[in-house]
Amino acid sequence: IVRGPWFESFQIDAAQSTLIVGKIFSGGDRCFVSLLSDASAGEACGSADFRLYSPDTQILSLTADASRELAAVQAEQTLDMDLISLVETVFKSLACFNASWLLPNYEHICCTSKHPGVDVGAAEEAFECIRKIEHDTLKQLIWEAISTELLSSLVASPADVETLRVYLTLPMYHEFINAKNYAKLHSPFSQAVQSLQKIPLKIVTQWWSNQTKEYFERL
Repeated sequence: IVRGPWFESFQIDAAQSTLIVGKIFSGGDRCFVSLLSDASAGEACGSADFRLYSPDTQILSLTADASRELAAVQAEQTLDMDLISLVETVFKSLACFNASWLLPNYEHICCTSKHPGVDVGAAEEAFECIRKIEHDTLKQLIWEAISTELLSSLVASPADVETLRVYLTLPMYHEFINAKNYAKLHSPFSQAVQSLQKIPLKIVTQWWSNQTKEYFERL
């Protein structure tokens, strides 16, 4: 409870229609409240519910819709700059990559050795869309981002168990099937796995043990 007195930044008419508290900003020694008039704001506008996160405020990730959009790009089509930015950001950033294909409805929270929080089916569907990409520049952007930026960001002692999700999802990338990529893909990935300290390696191994044989056939 924020106790008064409250000071208005504008004069309030006593006869004015009911005011709605839009947002409350609580500070150490003072607080601010934004008010909305129910008459001017309309029925659709009410108090902000900060329990619900706006997608615009969350870390960038590769969604199912974005994956299908990548697959739908024609071979000779001019690439949209927003799409290029999405690809470069997600596939170069370990944080964005690990934030992709999470279980819905907050089921991904409390990531453990038995619960990676990854929607494996969604990840497989996304990488299947990536496999179908026909645009050479788009394919090259993804390849370069993964082989040069993403793999080089893997460390032996990750800060948190959630950062290990990449070891579960990255092998779904179709280029792992091609043995000719061993120098830039297989070897760096294998070295990163072997460099993991005991506890992170145990967690990754536990996640792998729950996968199907088709998962390992890609490797």
